[in-house]
Amino acid sequence: MKNYLKELMNEQKLCCVYLDDRDLNKFAVGYVIGVDDEFFLVEAIDPSGNGDGVFAAVIEHIVKLEVEDSYVKRIKKLFYHKKQSRYETLSFGGEILEGMIKHALKYKKICSFELCDSGRLDIVGYVSEFDEEAEIVKVQALDRDGQDDGVTATEIRNITEMQFDSSDELRLEILKL
Repeated sequence: MKNYLKELMNEQKLCCVYLDDRDLNKFAVGYVIGVDDEFFLVEAIDPSGNGDGVFAAVIEHIVKLEVEDSYVKRIKKLFYHKKQSRYETLSFGGEILEGMIKHALKYKKICSFELCDSGRLDIVGYVSEFDEEAEIVKVQALDRDGQDDGVTATEIRNITEMQFDSSDELRLEILKL
C-alpha cells in the first residue's frame, strides 16, 4: 500500500481513504501529501469541497482507497470551484508523526489524537511539550467549549491518528477566544 500511496502523492490524485473496517460508510477524501514507513499524511477536503485540515494515520489501517469515482470527481470540482488553497509548503521530512507534532507545537495548533486504534479522538488540545528522547507528547487538553481541561501525556507509539486544522479544531480555536 505504501508504494500506491506514493504514486497517488506524486500524481496529485484526490482519493477516498477508508480506515475503519467496521464501518465502510466512514471515509475521508483528500490528497496524499506525505508517506513514511508507518504513516501517511492527507490534506483533507470535506463533502462541500472545503479544505478540512490534515491528518496522519497508520498505513496498515487502510482498508481501501478509491480514486477517480463520481464522488471524488464531485468533491474535486467543488474544491477548485471554491478556489480553496492547498498546503503546498507543508512537509515534515522523514517521520510524519514526529513532524506533525513539532509543527503543532511550533505553531500552537489545536490537534486531535486517536490512541491505540480506539476509533475516536481521545485527546484534543495544544501540544505543550514533546520529549523526543523519551518519545512522550504532552497536550494541554481542551473541553468542548475550547477551555483548558488539564494536561494529558502519552507515548508517541500509542498515537494511531493525528489531525489539525480540521473544522473541529478551527471551531475550538474560535471558542477559545
